Amino acid sequence: MREVADEIGATPAQVALAWIRSRSAAAHPILGASSAEQLADNLGVLDTTLSGEQAQRLEAGADFTPGFPGDFLAQVHPGVFGAAVSGLDRGARR
Repeated sequence: MREVADEIGATPAQVALAWIRSRSAAAHPILGASSAEQLADNLGVLDTTLSGEQAQRLEAGADFTPGFPGDFLAQVHPGVFGAAVSGLDRGARR
């Protein structure tokens, strides 16, 4: 996280949130903050962009399989979006 954060001039929290957002267009992180400063930092994710390579590095470094809802969403995407599912942008997002 820190390495990618340093590369893009973001905080580790912003990188973590950007990585979560890049994993699925259907699942979104829920922000929690104990101070106004922390909330402002977390909202900085809206200006944080990960490259595909950076997202892949974070994925490779995480020994984590998310399970639900990711596996469920992968199964229902074709049923929900039909033929349009192939046109969904699943890459790194802003």
